[in-house]
Amino acid sequence: MSLLKLFLEEPEEFARQNSLSIPGPGVSIQFKDKPLEEDENEASALQVGSADRIFWFDIDRTKGDRSNVEVQLQRDYEEGLVPAYWLPWEENKIIRTALRPSKKAKGTLKDVDPDFFFTAPLNGCSIFVEGTLQQPTVYHANARAHAGSFTTDLTKQQFKKLQQDKIEEMQRKYAAMVQAHPKESRDGSKSLYTKQAAMTDYLSRGHSPLFPSDLEEVVRAATGGKVSKIEIAGKKIVVSNAEGTVFGVRRKGDWAFYYQKRVRYEYLVNDYEVNRAQRNILGKGLTWLSPSDWAEWSNSSWRVETASWLPLQFEEFWPNGKGRVVV
Repeated sequence: MSLLKLFLEEPEEFARQNSLSIPGPGVSIQFKDKPLEEDENEASALQVGSADRIFWFDIDRTKGDRSNVEVQLQRDYEEGLVPAYWLPWEENKIIRTALRPSKKAKGTLKDVDPDFFFTAPLNGCSIFVEGTLQQPTVYHANARAHAGSFTTDLTKQQFKKLQQDKIEEMQRKYAAMVQAHPKESRDGSKSLYTKQAAMTDYLSRGHSPLFPSDLEEVVRAATGGKVSKIEIAGKKIVVSNAEGTVFGVRRKGDWAFYYQKRVRYEYLVNDYEVNRAQRNILGKGLTWLSPSDWAEWSNSSWRVETASWLPLQFEEFWPNGKGRVVV
């Protein structure tokens, strides 16, 4: 059975079992500017143009990394592909799209109303969902330039404070856009509360090059709960990347939205440490390593032995689940 068919039959279970990434269609998207009062000189609020609201998708393993699965989006229809609403991101902006077919759609997209929604991979952005179960609107907000950078030298407390500052800035962008440009449902049904999936929801606690020791959650998951730290005989485990994935599914006319927390973990090996351990085990009489060999290995860096993506958590956040209600 193809990966696409497995996903279509049980998308929630598929996301619990597979690391899922959504790199996007790789084409330019047309936007409508939605200017905000405090951003007169910069279009920081955008709406996806009608013609770019829907793309076609397949699902396959990531080339070069079989531990990850990709949602592969494209503009042109091909037999066997499935339609989905698509929401990109832009640096320091907020972008929205309404999950309803465009009246201007032509060709293969005329009257197409997908049952799936995808947005770009997340490593700090916030996703907001508002509106009705039948026709919600989704927002993708970014605040990279706000309040500072995660690449600077920060304590844990400063790091958490910066996260919260950025989350609040993205909430501000959302509130300003909704106030200036409210999006009404065409069917007149009652709107539900808005919920947000933020970086502190979908990123692992261990996601930061600044705090490499804070990896217990990841290591336990990667090793089946057996250990929280690996550094034996010249091998150790580290996290090299962490991302969130958000997608929506409509069943019986009603939408639900989910986030997946996923990490890329690496087993690192140091040849010097491994060979030293082997030498100690096999006995002192071995002469297969010369003094120059030991000197070279002692200065060697850790190298990647194996690497894999791992889905850590999968949760619904709208209309039910763990999403934060935004007032």
